[in-house]
Amino acid sequence: MTLALYATQISGLIQVLNAFNTFPAVAGADNWTDCPSPLHSSRACATASRSASNTQIAIIVLATLVGTALDFTPIDAMKALHWSAVINGVVAVPIMAGLMLLASKKEVMGPFAFGRKTRWFGWLGTGVMAAAELMMGWDFIR
Repeated sequence: MTLALYATQISGLIQVLNAFNTFPAVAGADNWTDCPSPLHSSRACATASRSASNTQIAIIVLATLVGTALDFTPIDAMKALHWSAVINGVVAVPIMAGLMLLASKKEVMGPFAFGRKTRWFGWLGTGVMAAAELMMGWDFIR
């Protein structure tokens, strides 16, 4: 027997173990002394600190269960991987733009706001991603 016969099972086991590796980091992610809220409201901070950890763990558990359930369907894993990369690429541009807008404001970030160079490279990266998205869209249309 070769290892290749068990490649799918080994890959699935690695993914599950990797998900379990994220639990300690996610569980401690909201143990900050100050809440980094764009609105700087104490109510948002209090609500976030109580429910963030449980919500994050629930999302990870749900994603792991859905991924495990997909192993038992006839969906081609490589096609699913391709389409998840396409969706990630499309969603990345507005998220990057929003983060750049928030991280550049001194009212939001205080002394940690992006400087000129960081803003320039951040917007450059956002522009490159937008150009790649437009080229991908053009290929789909043709």
